[in-house]
Amino acid sequence: MRGWVFAAVLAIASPAGAVYPEDPGDAELAALRDRIEAGAYDSAIAALDARLATEPQNADILTLLGYAWRKSGDFTRGRTYYDRALAINPVHLGALEYLGEMEVQLGRMAEAQALLARLERACPTGCEELDELRAAIAATR
Repeated sequence: MRGWVFAAVLAIASPAGAVYPEDPGDAELAALRDRIEAGAYDSAIAALDARLATEPQNADILTLLGYAWRKSGDFTRGRTYYDRALAINPVHLGALEYLGEMEVQLGRMAEAQALLARLERACPTGCEELDELRAAIAATR
């Protein structure tokens, strides 16, 4: 019940149509993101693949798979998962941010700027994902 109440409050406080990178009540996804950030890509990918098998339309799982593959250095697989997440939810904040960061890594600044513009529309009053992508773009200047 508590997670539902938090999600309801988050939905009311969120910009219209914006979806945060993960369901705030999904502790497993949060732990898997932490695992990715710690560099345990293989184990995170295996766990995410197992979840994806039962939830193939879950944009959060697809986004984290993209993140794990990108962080492991496989940009092609990363892009595939980000694209799948955005096909399900075109305003998924995490997918937009992470794909934009990948474009920065690849030196594709026009593409990164386009994703930044999409985040600006999704977060007109600002959000963490927008701030993170702005910072990544600014770091290249």
